[in-house]
Amino acid sequence: MATMKLNADGTGTLTFNSTSYDCTGEKDFPYSKDITLTSSNCYLKKYSSEYNVYMEYAVGPIQWQRGAYIHYGDLSYSVGCVHLEFDAAKKFYEFVKGRSSTRLVTTYPW
Repeated sequence: MATMKLNADGTGTLTFNSTSYDCTGEKDFPYSKDITLTSSNCYLKKYSSEYNVYMEYAVGPIQWQRGAYIHYGDLSYSVGCVHLEFDAAKKFYEFVKGRSSTRLVTTYPW
């Protein structure tokens, strides 16, 4: 199991394997609050046609309507996806990839 707790400004923590990592999501974004991820939800590089970029160590989607993923990215902002530092993104990718399923429970104040 993994948990993600986002604060009112979109910053927060993603916790898995008894360790918490800083993350940044988009304030007021409607992330799925309880979702099951499998190895088929893991991508070394996932292309976003909306933003014309590759997302490294992407896991998701964690919100189906907009296709938001958890991936390596700049912690100073987000336009929907949840960003992690490189090592944390790689560890989360490997954590989900190595299990038959991973439950992700997300909380936020909006």
